[in-house]
Amino acid sequence: MKKSLLSLILFFTCFIAFSQVKQLDENQDAGKGNVEELAWLEGLWTGTGFGGECEEVWMPAVDGSMIGTFRFWSEGKLVFSEFMHLIQDGETFSLKLKHFNADLSPW
Repeated sequence: MKKSLLSLILFFTCFIAFSQVKQLDENQDAGKGNVEELAWLEGLWTGTGFGGECEEVWMPAVDGSMIGTFRFWSEGKLVFSEFMHLIQDGETFSLKLKHFNADLSPW
């Protein structure tokens, strides 16, 4: 399943830069949410960007967390990869990630 990488980049730009935005009723508080609401991220995302090719995969939520991987290659060579973990944290969630060089040495 292919989806727009641009949409994913936009999501994470907004995710990191701003708090969660959604219509609130009188019984809700801003910034609340859960990982299961991010089910739309599941699947394979591919596209071009940063001067090469990008690929990202998100697995379904299990026990309040989602795991994703990302890889970027240019001219047929892996440049870097990334391990991502969306984690439920009380009534909200956070994103933790780690970058790796092509030889798997961490950034």
